[in-house]
Amino acid sequence: MLEQIIAQPAWFWLCLGGLLLIAELLGAGGYLLWSGVAAVIMALITWLIPEMSWDWQGLLFAIMIILSIFGWRKWLSIRNK
Repeated sequence: MLEQIIAQPAWFWLCLGGLLLIAELLGAGGYLLWSGVAAVIMALITWLIPEMSWDWQGLLFAIMIILSIFGWRKWLSIRNK
């Protein structure tokens, strides 16, 4: 199974994104929503660039999560005003 994940990283990111979005339904307050969206975007990126290494994929995923958290907090602060 691990060989299949390594061979098809886009499916891994898509499944992770789906799991995070499902977990958000349990009431995580928005954090898992944006993490799931970042994972789905990573699935699209790895589908377009399949030779990207796992190190770069993890780094890009972490950066997208951080940016989405800052964007989410900014949107919430504007919305609450």
